[in-house]
Amino acid sequence: MWFRKDSLAIGEQLAPYRACFSKPQWGHFQTYVNGLILGDDGDKNIMDIASFALDGRSQSSLNRFLHRSGNAVRRADRVRLRMAMQGRKGGCLIIDDTLIEKTGKHMEGAGFIFDHCQGRNVWSHNFVNCVWSDGTDTVPLSFRTYLKDDVAKKMSRTFRTKVELAVQLIEEAKCWSEPELVLFDAWFGANELLESVLAMKLHFLCEAKSNRLVAYQGQLLQLAKVFPLLDLSGFRKLDNYYLDGYDRCYELVTELKKGLKVKVVFVTDGKHFRALISDALEMSAEEMVE
Repeated sequence: MWFRKDSLAIGEQLAPYRACFSKPQWGHFQTYVNGLILGDDGDKNIMDIASFALDGRSQSSLNRFLHRSGNAVRRADRVRLRMAMQGRKGGCLIIDDTLIEKTGKHMEGAGFIFDHCQGRNVWSHNFVNCVWSDGTDTVPLSFRTYLKDDVAKKMSRTFRTKVELAVQLIEEAKCWSEPELVLFDAWFGANELLESVLAMKLHFLCEAKSNRLVAYQGQLLQLAKVFPLLDLSGFRKLDNYYLDGYDRCYELVTELKKGLKVKVVFVTDGKHFRALISDALEMSAEEMVE
């Protein structure tokens, strides 16, 4: 789709960002944002955005803007966050990572990362993301690029694990939000992240791996070994909220390996189970599943 950098009403929506950029940078910023929004599927790369902009500059100029205008872009992002998060209270922070598969073998920052959906390593960029949501509105807050150790060394960058990146994102997110919970999946449920969330005076909720150790009947047992020992009369029907067909639940207040007191909610379809853990002991099973 052909467009001008001030196409339709999008130019008006960008007005709050004008003070973040010099005059040439402002033109490139308008071109880039309009190209992302108005471009057809598959036309989101710099070459296509530059070629479809009727009043834009060359691809090389747009590339230079993206690579050399870091401070201006960071100022614009702070404006975005102030507008997006103004007046919002509560809600949840959500931590997850995303793979974007690539084909160029010399692409900066790319590496072979295991994709759980495909069950294999894929050549990709890997981003750890932090999003705020209250169940109605969702605001992307920030992200970090995960670089494998060998890739980080080639780029003269310090290696950071995904959990370390997640901790950084949560610390930054507290500048813009006062969340009730931090949500993440079982992969991010490492003790390091749990302890960091608590140190920030936040609550966490995540799915737990079946080999997570909890205190039960005077010993530390994996959740997979606790589940068969649970009293069947203690299971009850979940009220309204089902997790992939798992419609019965069992609530257990216990401790993790390092003595952290948590509520574990086992949800089951009668044969298999999944487990959710949270330090917010007052939450019901329905609230945790929802």
